[in-house]
Amino acid sequence: MRRLASKPARLETVPLVGVSAAASAHGCAVLAPLPAAVVLAAQILVIRPRPDVRARHVIAGRALPPSRLHVLYVAGEVLTLAGLTGAALVICGLP
Repeated sequence: MRRLASKPARLETVPLVGVSAAASAHGCAVLAPLPAAVVLAAQILVIRPRPDVRARHVIAGRALPPSRLHVLYVAGEVLTLAGLTGAALVICGLP
């Protein structure tokens, strides 16, 4: 089960690595993907562990109050997407 939980973190880095590789191949805007990398790191290291712990408690049968952690995680996804899109636009030279 732990193996499956670690795969999404690795899969989420694929677009970031792709955009970073494109930036270095074009020799410009190597730091363009940095905002997306920061948000992604925050999601993986700070935001994601909390819902995982919460899910374990719920599975164990504990009653927990409602949480808005999923809203925070989705906001991180939107920011990551915006960061990757912005980095791609910078790399391609589009306004």
